[in-house]
Amino acid sequence: MDPSDEGSSGKRSDGQIPVPAPVMEKKKKMMKTKMVRFTQAQINNCIAYKEEEMPDYDSMPSIIEILSDDLANCPQDYIDELKTIDDSREEDKTFWIKMQNEIRDEREWILRQCFTKGYAEYEVDIDDDDDEDNKVPARVAAPPGRRRFRNGVAVKKNLSLSGGGSVRKI
Repeated sequence: MDPSDEGSSGKRSDGQIPVPAPVMEKKKKMMKTKMVRFTQAQINNCIAYKEEEMPDYDSMPSIIEILSDDLANCPQDYIDELKTIDDSREEDKTFWIKMQNEIRDEREWILRQCFTKGYAEYEVDIDDDDDEDNKVPARVAAPPGRRRFRNGVAVKKNLSLSGGGSVRKI
């Protein structure tokens, strides 16, 4: 039987293809942004940061060249894995350069803000829906005084006028 013959009824009988269920849209989360200041310690770390030197990938010898004598006894999949490591050096080099540029740009941005305004700020996304769902009621404050008793110690209150009580061990 053809599913187009089914019509808009959405009912299913044996041998027919079911009509897809309507798609339920999730609520969009309300995202707010808030400006937060960097702490003075974070700014000091930014000022004191020294760039790391990039490893010299060009002068590094190939792993296959170094281990050429030992590779004769190794399985082919091991040799292929070493070749992929050698080939990934160029990717590592470009990744290293990209990360250094991002760190340098962010550092310059923070220092520029700090020197122009006297402080630096960054944006933080705040999710309001999660705050409402995860709210826990505040705990009731504990009553003043001793809260726990020690095992093996009993306090016998003295009802005399001298006051106080005596402690005896059980």
